[in-house]
Amino acid sequence: MKFSTVAVLSGLTAAVSADFGVIVTRSGSPIHLQELNATGNAFYIGKPTTTYCPEGVSGLKCPVGKGETLFAGGHETLGLSTQVPGGQQIYVAKDGAVGYTQAHSASIPAGASLTGWSKIEGKTFGQLSYKYGLLFCPVGGDSHAYKLFAQVPGVSFIATCLGGNLLTINGTAPGAWQYA
Repeated sequence: MKFSTVAVLSGLTAAVSADFGVIVTRSGSPIHLQELNATGNAFYIGKPTTTYCPEGVSGLKCPVGKGETLFAGGHETLGLSTQVPGGQQIYVAKDGAVGYTQAHSASIPAGASLTGWSKIEGKTFGQLSYKYGLLFCPVGGDSHAYKLFAQVPGVSFIATCLGGNLLTINGTAPGAWQYA
Protein backbone atom coordinates (compact mmCIF):
# COMPACT_ATOMS: atom_id res chain seq x y z
CA MET A 1 0.00 0.00 0.00
CA LYS A 2 2.75 2.46 0.87
CA PHE A 3 4.58 1.71 -2.39
CA SER A 4 1.52 2.45 -4.55
CA THR A 5 0.85 5.70 -2.66
CA VAL A 6 4.44 6.82 -3.24
CA ALA A 7 4.19 5.89 -6.92
CA VAL A 8 0.98 7.89 -7.32
CA LEU A 9 2.41 10.92 -5.50
CA SER A 10 5.64 10.85 -7.50
CA GLY A 11 3.56 10.75 -10.69
CA LEU A 12 1.69 13.83 -9.54
CA THR A 13 4.90 15.64 -8.74
CA ALA A 14 6.32 14.86 -12.17
CA ALA A 15 3.15 16.12 -13.85
CA VAL A 16 3.12 19.32 -11.81
CA SER A 17 6.80 20.10 -12.38
CA ALA A 18 6.73 19.40 -16.15
CA ASP A 19 7.53 22.18 -18.57
CA PHE A 20 4.53 23.42 -20.49
CA GLY A 21 3.26 25.56 -23.31
CA VAL A 22 0.34 27.98 -22.93
CA ILE A 23 -2.68 28.77 -25.07
CA VAL A 24 -5.19 31.51 -24.34
CA THR A 25 -8.94 30.99 -24.18
CA ARG A 26 -11.56 33.67 -24.57
CA SER A 27 -14.45 32.45 -26.66
CA GLY A 28 -15.59 34.67 -29.52
CA SER A 29 -12.47 36.85 -29.50
CA PRO A 30 -9.36 37.19 -31.67
CA ILE A 31 -7.19 35.79 -28.85
CA HIS A 32 -9.13 32.52 -28.47
CA LEU A 33 -6.90 29.42 -28.79
CA GLN A 34 -3.79 31.46 -29.59
CA GLU A 35 -0.30 30.62 -28.28
CA LEU A 36 1.37 32.86 -25.72
CA ASN A 37 4.88 33.72 -26.96
CA ALA A 38 7.98 35.25 -25.37
CA THR A 39 9.59 38.03 -27.38
CA GLY A 40 11.44 41.20 -26.43
CA ASN A 41 11.28 40.38 -22.68
CA ALA A 42 7.46 40.42 -22.73
CA PHE A 43 4.64 38.04 -23.67
CA TYR A 44 2.41 38.39 -26.70
CA ILE A 45 -0.29 36.76 -28.73
CA GLY A 46 0.25 37.33 -32.45
CA LYS A 47 4.02 37.85 -32.31
CA PRO A 48 6.55 35.04 -32.85
CA THR A 49 8.71 33.60 -30.08
CA THR A 50 12.31 34.84 -30.20
CA THR A 51 15.18 32.74 -28.90
CA TYR A 52 18.97 32.78 -28.92
CA CYS A 53 21.60 30.05 -28.72
CA PRO A 54 25.33 30.82 -28.91
CA GLU A 55 27.32 29.17 -31.68
CA GLY A 56 30.71 27.55 -31.32
CA VAL A 57 30.38 26.46 -27.68
CA SER A 58 31.94 23.02 -27.28
CA GLY A 59 29.42 20.41 -26.18
CA LEU A 60 26.42 22.76 -26.35
CA LYS A 61 23.40 21.32 -28.10
CA CYS A 62 20.88 24.03 -28.85
CA PRO A 63 17.27 22.93 -28.39
CA VAL A 64 15.44 22.37 -31.63
CA GLY A 65 12.45 24.55 -30.90
CA LYS A 66 9.36 24.83 -33.03
CA GLY A 67 8.96 28.52 -32.35
CA GLU A 68 7.04 27.88 -29.17
CA THR A 69 7.50 29.27 -25.69
CA LEU A 70 7.79 26.77 -22.85
CA PHE A 71 7.29 27.67 -19.21
CA ALA A 72 8.42 26.05 -15.95
CA GLY A 73 7.06 26.21 -12.41
CA GLY A 74 3.72 27.81 -11.69
CA HIS A 75 3.56 27.30 -7.95
CA GLU A 76 3.81 30.88 -6.70
CA THR A 77 6.71 31.66 -9.08
CA LEU A 78 7.02 31.10 -12.82
CA GLY A 79 9.96 30.89 -15.21
CA LEU A 80 10.83 30.03 -18.76
CA SER A 81 12.09 26.57 -19.73
CA THR A 82 15.69 27.35 -20.70
CA GLN A 83 19.19 25.90 -20.66
CA VAL A 84 20.89 29.20 -19.84
CA PRO A 85 22.66 29.17 -16.44
CA GLY A 86 20.45 30.89 -13.87
CA GLY A 87 17.32 30.51 -16.00
CA GLN A 88 14.89 33.29 -16.82
CA GLN A 89 12.31 34.34 -14.22
CA ILE A 90 8.91 35.80 -15.04
CA TYR A 91 7.83 38.94 -13.18
CA VAL A 92 4.89 41.33 -12.99
CA ALA A 93 5.98 44.98 -13.23
CA LYS A 94 4.23 47.58 -11.08
CA ASP A 95 2.22 48.72 -14.15
CA GLY A 96 1.01 45.11 -14.63
CA ALA A 97 3.18 44.27 -17.64
CA VAL A 98 4.32 40.63 -17.49
CA GLY A 99 7.97 40.27 -18.47
CA TYR A 100 10.98 38.02 -18.06
CA THR A 101 14.56 38.55 -16.96
CA GLN A 102 17.50 38.77 -19.31
CA ALA A 103 19.64 35.65 -19.50
CA HIS A 104 22.32 35.44 -16.78
CA SER A 105 20.53 38.08 -14.68
CA ALA A 106 18.10 38.02 -11.78
CA SER A 107 17.47 41.76 -12.11
CA ILE A 108 13.82 42.82 -12.24
CA PRO A 109 12.33 46.33 -12.48
CA ALA A 110 11.85 48.30 -9.25
CA GLY A 111 8.50 47.40 -7.67
CA ALA A 112 8.07 44.21 -9.73
CA SER A 113 6.86 40.94 -8.19
CA LEU A 114 7.97 37.37 -8.88
CA THR A 115 5.09 35.72 -7.00
CA GLY A 116 1.35 35.18 -7.39
CA TRP A 117 1.21 32.43 -10.03
CA SER A 118 -0.79 29.21 -9.72
CA LYS A 119 -0.81 26.16 -12.00
CA ILE A 120 -3.43 23.44 -11.66
CA GLU A 121 -3.12 20.15 -13.53
CA GLY A 122 -6.02 18.62 -15.44
CA LYS A 123 -6.49 15.39 -17.39
CA THR A 124 -5.90 16.97 -20.80
CA PHE A 125 -5.05 20.60 -20.06
CA GLY A 126 -3.87 22.41 -16.98
CA GLN A 127 -4.67 25.98 -16.02
CA LEU A 128 -2.26 28.80 -15.19
CA SER A 129 -3.49 31.90 -13.40
CA TYR A 130 -2.29 35.02 -11.63
CA LYS A 131 -3.75 35.98 -8.24
CA TYR A 132 -5.58 39.12 -9.51
CA GLY A 133 -6.32 37.97 -13.07
CA LEU A 134 -4.81 38.50 -16.51
CA LEU A 135 -5.54 40.82 -19.42
CA PHE A 136 -4.47 40.93 -23.05
CA CYS A 137 -4.18 44.46 -24.43
CA PRO A 138 -3.93 45.31 -28.13
CA VAL A 139 -0.56 46.54 -29.33
CA GLY A 140 -0.82 49.88 -31.13
CA GLY A 141 -0.35 49.66 -34.88
CA ASP A 142 -0.66 45.86 -34.97
CA SER A 143 -4.26 44.68 -35.09
CA HIS A 144 -3.29 41.05 -34.47
CA ALA A 145 -0.92 41.40 -31.50
CA TYR A 146 -1.93 41.53 -27.84
CA LYS A 147 0.43 42.01 -24.88
CA LEU A 148 -0.02 40.13 -21.60
CA PHE A 149 -0.70 42.14 -18.44
CA ALA A 150 -1.52 41.02 -14.91
CA GLN A 151 -4.19 42.89 -13.05
CA VAL A 152 -2.61 44.67 -10.11
CA PRO A 153 -4.23 46.84 -7.43
CA GLY A 154 -4.36 50.52 -8.32
CA VAL A 155 -3.70 50.10 -12.06
CA SER A 156 -6.39 50.76 -14.69
CA PHE A 157 -6.34 49.33 -18.20
CA ILE A 158 -7.87 50.52 -21.47
CA ALA A 159 -11.35 49.26 -22.38
CA THR A 160 -10.07 47.27 -25.37
CA CYS A 161 -8.06 44.91 -23.15
CA LEU A 162 -9.54 41.42 -23.00
CA GLY A 163 -9.67 39.07 -20.04
CA GLY A 164 -8.79 35.47 -20.73
CA ASN A 165 -7.69 32.16 -19.30
CA LEU A 166 -4.41 30.31 -19.80
CA LEU A 167 -4.51 26.60 -20.58
CA THR A 168 -1.29 24.61 -20.18
CA ILE A 169 -0.08 21.76 -22.34
CA ASN A 170 2.87 19.64 -21.24
CA GLY A 171 5.95 20.14 -23.38
CA THR A 172 9.43 18.75 -23.65
CA ALA A 173 12.15 20.66 -21.85
CA PRO A 174 13.99 22.83 -22.42
CA GLY A 175 12.24 25.16 -24.82
CA ALA A 176 15.31 27.24 -25.69
CA TRP A 177 18.84 28.13 -24.64
CA GLN A 178 17.34 31.51 -23.79
CA TYR A 179 14.39 33.64 -24.84
CA ALA A 180 15.32 36.99 -26.35
